[in-house]
Amino acid sequence: MTTFLHKAKCLSCSLHFIACSFNSEWKPQFCPECGGNESFLCWAPQETDRFIFEFVPGGALLEGLSA
Repeated sequence: MTTFLHKAKCLSCSLHFIACSFNSEWKPQFCPECGGNESFLCWAPQETDRFIFEFVPGGALLEGLSA
């Protein structure tokens, strides 16, 4: 399965973020930081053969995870 990494920048608060999707046409609807939905600077999606779970949560150590 192909995963697409969508890199974007909110033009309201300047947050840079990446969204993972199986859809190459995905576009941000709102900013995860400020909630704004005005405008975004979006780069072309990066295509990869890796699964989404390989990107999230990244290389960070999990703490406080319980059953």
